[in-house]
Amino acid sequence: MKIFKGEMTKDSVINWVNPIQPYTTIPNQVAEWGKTLYHSKCANCHPFNSGTGPALYGLEQRGPWTDRQNIYAFVRNP
Repeated sequence: MKIFKGEMTKDSVINWVNPIQPYTTIPNQVAEWGKTLYHSKCANCHPFNSGTGPALYGLEQRGPWTDRQNIYAFVRNP
């Protein structure tokens, strides 16, 4: 399975470009690293459902975070 970006041409034909292979599983080591990062840097102010900062729940549906690359970039350099 691959995911493509659709670009519409002037004559209303969709040209499917930039195929990527979707992630089907996250390796355990990567998941553990993410969990450790979240608990050490984020969880105090951003718990899963409520807290001082915006909640983690529903993050991808709000603000500039609809693109995961924006989330990754912010976590690396807030």
